[in-house]
Amino acid sequence: LNVVIMDEKTEKKKQHRAAQAGRKRERKKDKKHKGEPVVKHNPKAFRFSGGVLATGKKIQKTLDRKAKRERAELINKTPDIPPPFVVVVQGPPGVGKTTLIRSLVKAFTKQNLVSVSGPITLVGAKDRRYTFFECPNDLPGMIDLAKVADLVLCMVDASFGFEMETFEFINIMQTHGFPRVVCVLSHMDSFLKLSGQKKAKKQIKARFWAELYDGAKVHAMSGIEYGRYARKDILLLTRLILNIKYLPLSWRSAHPYILAHRFEDATEATRDTEEDGHQVNFYGYVYGAMLRPNIVMHLPGVGDYNVTAVKNYSDPCPPPEKLGMKQRADATSEERKQNKAAMRLRTLSDKYRLIYAPSSNIGNVVFDADAMYINVAEHKDGFTRKEDFVQPEQDADEDENSKEGSESSGEDEEGTRLPEAVSMVRKLQQADGVLDGVVRRKSMALIPGMEVEVPVEEVTQGGRTRRRVLERPMEGAERNGGEEGDEEDSDLDAAADEEEFTLLGADAGGQIPDGVLEDEAARGRAEVEKAQARFSAKTLYDLVYGNQPLDAAPAAVVSKPQADPSADKKLALFEEEDEDEASTTAGTDIDAFESCKVPFGTNPGGIFQLDEEARAELKARKFATGGWDSADEAEKDADMQGEDGEDKPEGETEDPDKQKDEEDKPGNLEDERFVNVFPIGTYVRVTLDKVPAASVEQLTTARPMVLGGCLAGEAKLGMLQMRVKKHRWHKKLLKTNDALLFSAGWRRFQSIPMFCTEDRSGQVRMLKYTPEHRHCMMTAWAPLVNPQTGVLCVRNWAPGVAGFRIAATGSVLEASTQFRIVKKLKFVGEPKQIFKKTAFITGMFSSDLEVSKCVHAKLQTVSGIRGEIKKAVGTQGTFRAGFEDKILLSDLVICKAWVQVSPKKFYNPMLDLPEWRRMRTMAELRRDAEVPIPHKPNAEYGAKPQRVEKVFNELKIGKTLAKNLPFELRPEDTTMRERHELEDKTAVVRSEEEEQVANLLAKLELIKADKLQKKQAKRDIKWAAKRKVEDREQAARDAAMAERRKIRYRNEGQKEEKKQKGLRMRD
Repeated sequence: LNVVIMDEKTEKKKQHRAAQAGRKRERKKDKKHKGEPVVKHNPKAFRFSGGVLATGKKIQKTLDRKAKRERAELINKTPDIPPPFVVVVQGPPGVGKTTLIRSLVKAFTKQNLVSVSGPITLVGAKDRRYTFFECPNDLPGMIDLAKVADLVLCMVDASFGFEMETFEFINIMQTHGFPRVVCVLSHMDSFLKLSGQKKAKKQIKARFWAELYDGAKVHAMSGIEYGRYARKDILLLTRLILNIKYLPLSWRSAHPYILAHRFEDATEATRDTEEDGHQVNFYGYVYGAMLRPNIVMHLPGVGDYNVTAVKNYSDPCPPPEKLGMKQRADATSEERKQNKAAMRLRTLSDKYRLIYAPSSNIGNVVFDADAMYINVAEHKDGFTRKEDFVQPEQDADEDENSKEGSESSGEDEEGTRLPEAVSMVRKLQQADGVLDGVVRRKSMALIPGMEVEVPVEEVTQGGRTRRRVLERPMEGAERNGGEEGDEEDSDLDAAADEEEFTLLGADAGGQIPDGVLEDEAARGRAEVEKAQARFSAKTLYDLVYGNQPLDAAPAAVVSKPQADPSADKKLALFEEEDEDEASTTAGTDIDAFESCKVPFGTNPGGIFQLDEEARAELKARKFATGGWDSADEAEKDADMQGEDGEDKPEGETEDPDKQKDEEDKPGNLEDERFVNVFPIGTYVRVTLDKVPAASVEQLTTARPMVLGGCLAGEAKLGMLQMRVKKHRWHKKLLKTNDALLFSAGWRRFQSIPMFCTEDRSGQVRMLKYTPEHRHCMMTAWAPLVNPQTGVLCVRNWAPGVAGFRIAATGSVLEASTQFRIVKKLKFVGEPKQIFKKTAFITGMFSSDLEVSKCVHAKLQTVSGIRGEIKKAVGTQGTFRAGFEDKILLSDLVICKAWVQVSPKKFYNPMLDLPEWRRMRTMAELRRDAEVPIPHKPNAEYGAKPQRVEKVFNELKIGKTLAKNLPFELRPEDTTMRERHELEDKTAVVRSEEEEQVANLLAKLELIKADKLQKKQAKRDIKWAAKRKVEDREQAARDAAMAERRKIRYRNEGQKEEKKQKGLRMRD
């Protein structure tokens, strides 16, 4: 132990460190600066936080937070590896949609598309796949694709400008959930100058932003190179597509749907398609939500169908992440350590650039659970070689040699490279299988010791040799040369021997030719040895565990009695069981042919009769629990027993309430709702049954086939109340009871709407026409959908319709069986008898029953006198009414009432068939039939009954009364001014002197008028100068007044600021 002693001189003491923060530091600081004014380092933090703007911002921020809490948060159900994003390329005809898809496919997959038809799915990045679809030019196809599109490439001809199809598609997208939109400009090379390109792009961009939103992406294509767009432009567009983020839409997140890649008619040949329809299979990815079996799915243009079957299929275009995971799983640990960087899948190599386009002549082989389909491009036809049609006999051997050489190399007769599909089919045509060889030898060994001869008849038809299999002779054959069976052989073996002799090829007399038995027996033994070697190499034990520690020689097959199915599941491997519970078949052997068909749980031939040591070794080698110590299990079993030695139920604890709570948790119970469901991104086959034959004939992959799932209740019909607005570009107003074409949810149908509006009193009043530039309510009989679902109305979506085809857009407010809608009704009557403020009215009702229903109803005359119905008088509809003033016999009495009306229950689903016709409106029917519009005066919209003006007699005042009246009220005396009729009719003829006097007076009047005009002009000039001076003086006075007001306001503000500072100092 080393001890160092330090004296006081060499010892270094700890220095004092002043406090840098804390309460002690603050006290010292206050003492040091006591009495000095406090300096505020952040004046903005201590300024007055008042005023109108600041208060408004605070209120707005509070309301925004409250609204954000009230709004439900969007839930993104998309898995980590999402299904392919649907990219729709839309545009008018001839704008370059097909060229754009070919260019994008070439950029993503480095493959050339000969034809573009239907969906094209490809891998775009490590975690992204895309399905490109060319939008058809008809309105139904545009509507169906707008409901499932994640990204829309809206193509516009820059040299022509926007067309009506573009704006129609934009309105459709706004109604059915707005996806991401990118505007792509084509035909930019038609501009000769760069300034023209810039100007056109600027104009289109401004118009596009006005329709969508500011900041919408606009991409221009400079030109075409080698049949595709420029590589630089496509590269920029692909980067834009890869960087777009997609948001979940509420309707799609709540409904599962499938965009079918292909379909197939799986109808049986014996089925009556006219009555039972067809059975059609659709293949595609699951989008939106999990797909459950037995769900109702709607196929637009066809109808609603219950899903017959849903089956999971392998992904035809798997994402690179799945392929990378499989590669990492197949690799060994050493390979993972050596190629750690390669296992991470940092980049997308060419082998991962997959494409699946079953309708676009790309991808030659499609594997299905039922069959394998080999596709051949339409521009390349022919599987059979040309020389196979006419084959000379002398050159047959030479041609076979040349064919074998050319097919093995995959080249045609001319040396050109054959397509993959043609080469595969030709190889299948020339393949020589095992069964072909057996059939060629006309003998086939089915069971060891049994040989069968298949009689074949060769028939030549049309230059082709066809082999017809004949029925074997069952009678007239005799047994010959058979050995006697052993005592162990069963009756089945004896019957087999008899049948063997019959089928060995005996002649008509029952004799077998020489050498046939020896050859057939030797060939049969060779086949049996091959089969035994093939089947005995792998037993059930080898397939499960990989090796066979026990040698079991194959023996003859012994028929085993049918065992209890419950007993097959019991296998005594690790615990001893009673002899009566263990189902064993001791003393039986297994043939090599049947070694893979032994039910699990049986004990054939004592294979699993192991002792305790061998059983422990097997358990430690083959099971994960083999290394555990049995002492832990013994202690666990001891804990599970009670005090009296009885076993407790497994999982029971001392606290029963706590155990009950644990069992009630959702995590401890298996949720049956997620059994047999298909998650998002799964590639499935959906089978629909009873599809009409006419609809199946019209199905094509060139048009979108969207299978939309319907939730519970969406397959029922009811009243839908919607809030709609007539589109500002639609020319005509929409009329009640005129049929319209609707698009709501997944469906497209026709119904008869009724327009209405809600008054301030809360009642819903019917409208005859839609209002201008504002919303209204619309009620129609249609399939029920959830509120806030977009609704699109079209009067006629035929391609030849001129103008804008979208009639109205809106959303669903409510769904119910019935809505109360009222219509204004006016009853008009006339007074029959008047007694001061009481009158008897007739002509308004036709019976006393109608009057009794309207007792105490409000009345009003045209002159504005109000009244009320009191009581019926008689049975002809006359009633007594009271008014607030006396009415006249010439007055019309009006009773305003409301009568309830209901929309017509009409539902016509739209079918994509040439025979389908829509219901026409009354105006169209009248125009086609040349029927004039009926005129009903009482039904004129807005017409009001007019009161006939009454002519009163002239008021006559006597002379005595006129003298006593004031001068202002005295009637004017016109007797002196009256002229005689003869004077009016007399003509005045002037003399020459009178004419000269008249001319002179006219000249004097003209001179006077001219003087007055000049005088007025001078006066106007004088007043204008005076008004100019006055305006200048008034402006000076106003400026001085404003300056004084400004000084006064500034002084008052300074006073107010001092006052506020004083208040803050006291605080």
